[in-house]
Amino acid sequence: MRRGYIIGVISLAALFMTSCHSGEADSPSRFGRFYLDELKNQSVSERRYQEVSFEKLFVVPTTTGPFLYAPGAVFVDHQGYIYVVDYGVMKIQRLSPSGEYLTTYGIEGAGEGPGEFLSITDFGIRGDSLVYLVDSYKRKIVSFSVDGTFLEEKSLREDFRAAQPMKYKQTATGREYVLFGTGPVLLETRSGGDIDEILSISSLVNHETMGSLGTEGWLNTYGENLVYLLSRYPLLLQYRPDGSLVYARTTVDFGDDFKEPEVEERILGGLPASRLVGHYYHLSPVTIEKSKLFVYSVIPPRTKPSGAIDVYDVTSGDYLYSMYLPEGDPFSWTIYQNERVYQVKDSTVVVWKIKL
Repeated sequence: MRRGYIIGVISLAALFMTSCHSGEADSPSRFGRFYLDELKNQSVSERRYQEVSFEKLFVVPTTTGPFLYAPGAVFVDHQGYIYVVDYGVMKIQRLSPSGEYLTTYGIEGAGEGPGEFLSITDFGIRGDSLVYLVDSYKRKIVSFSVDGTFLEEKSLREDFRAAQPMKYKQTATGREYVLFGTGPVLLETRSGGDIDEILSISSLVNHETMGSLGTEGWLNTYGENLVYLLSRYPLLLQYRPDGSLVYARTTVDFGDDFKEPEVEERILGGLPASRLVGHYYHLSPVTIEKSKLFVYSVIPPRTKPSGAIDVYDVTSGDYLYSMYLPEGDPFSWTIYQNERVYQVKDSTVVVWKIKL
């Protein structure tokens, strides 16, 4: 597909964003709200499915484990320990690789005290010792040891009201990446006392009223680099710690029928509000294993199946192949890790062994 097509199909949106470290090209390509002068399309526009088989290993909770009220997210460390976010009680449970309950992260309370939180918009584990989560409502990062002991919480800005962290990741060395929902910066990197912008909200047109609408997505780290996958756009980015762009790639979903989400004005509670109307491409975080990047993609309903696990080369962003889901698409959260697929369904987490 020609690169120039991207410019032709995108309407003049109210928001545009420039990479603070983009090249010196005179006419950078425009993709949605991003100006990217190094944007490249995938060499294929249709999925190539690899034949796989699945074996159901177990379902969480087990008969002896605690009840899950509203599980909505799962993450897994490289040793296979499972972490389930239960939004019904706003806590995280840690389970063994075979599903036995081990401990809970989160202290009873109203979200005001240390170790308490009111929302969980991202989470992760650094090495084998530190579990962290983002409370975007209280604008803080909360950390625990793996045994459930509260360690610390911190705000990322002195004026916490001006910056709402939405996504957050740490590398093995402790470098931090933050995606903000409000404030002067959209995406930044932190190491020790050094803070560097990668993308600035000040580069948005009319950002006072529209903010960073449309830039929601998922972060992961590859070594010291940052991988950024957008939810609303078929777009995959990787940045170095200094903020320079490694690559900007369209995902396999990009095609002739791509339509940029539209802004819809609404009244909520008597106040004006805006929301994006359009297709979600990616509903779960990206996972990285052996230089491969695994993405749960939502395929438009007109096609069957309506969901797939897409696999990319994390170093180049090249699309490699796709896998069908174990049980169709009644799942809102699906990730691949350690040759297993984890899917949230109702009040359970179903764990599958995958065989290539």
